[in-house]
Amino acid sequence: MLYFIINPKSKSGRGLSVWNIVKNELDLKKIKYTYYVTTHKGHATKFAQHICSIDDKINYIIAIGGDGTVNEIINGINDYSKVILGYIPTGSGNDLAKGLHISTKPLVALEHILEAKKFIYVDHGEMSFHNTKDHPLRFCTSTGIGLDASICIRGLNSKIKYIFNKIGLSRIIYVLITLSKLISLKLVNADVLVDGKKHHYEKVAFITSLIHKSEGGGLLMAPNAKYNDRKLSVFMIHGMSKLKLLCCLITLFLGRRPGFKGVVTFDCNTIEIITDDKLPVHIDGKLAGTTNHLTNSIYKYAIRMPK
Repeated sequence: MLYFIINPKSKSGRGLSVWNIVKNELDLKKIKYTYYVTTHKGHATKFAQHICSIDDKINYIIAIGGDGTVNEIINGINDYSKVILGYIPTGSGNDLAKGLHISTKPLVALEHILEAKKFIYVDHGEMSFHNTKDHPLRFCTSTGIGLDASICIRGLNSKIKYIFNKIGLSRIIYVLITLSKLISLKLVNADVLVDGKKHHYEKVAFITSLIHKSEGGGLLMAPNAKYNDRKLSVFMIHGMSKLKLLCCLITLFLGRRPGFKGVVTFDCNTIEIITDDKLPVHIDGKLAGTTNHLTNSIYKYAIRMPK
């Protein structure tokens, strides 16, 4: 069975129009399906949980939305072996689609799912806050603590993002937000345990753990990342003046890899981060909360997706 979970508000309402295109094609081909439309945060997780509870066969769960929609869905799947995850991207950033070379053309993406004869197994990460009773959260593209989280969160809450999305200039919002956030940026010191080995860094701007090559709609932080290598690709900036940090971020916005001193990259299975002050955290571009102590690792299972 095909189960669709649609975020109608993704990319300022594009999710609903994409679903109408997909639905018409399914009806034309007389393909059976069930669909669910989200109305609030966390709704896609509830739908995924419901699907898994009512049908114990191997089924397709197909997301129509952005990376945040996929994030909610994977956190609702209790048994990856019973699910094939499909994705028809309609988000602003679509870093998961970029990483897996999934078309943003709805009918092309749908055909890719319907005609698939082979599958790939895609890694997910897992993030947990220390000193809380919250369950760990899985992520499909990235999670970050510090400046990148502040930018993501401010962008989501921007009232004019809707307008810029409509005219295809959503990235400009993030450039403007970055400039404003740099003024009030709080740099912290951090102890970072990489697969158990401790390192200390001064004046940390942010630390990002990625599954795929980019976050934030194409910011190339991990060009060598592989979706199935069972590794996190970590990108960190520390010890920079704000002017130098601005130059570094501009380089990222231009789609290039910054070669500045103070840019640290590495791969690992687990990274534990302890900062001397609480910072915001994002998970696949959504606010996860604030903390000064978290651990990111590779989730124990990979999920099947159409090749």
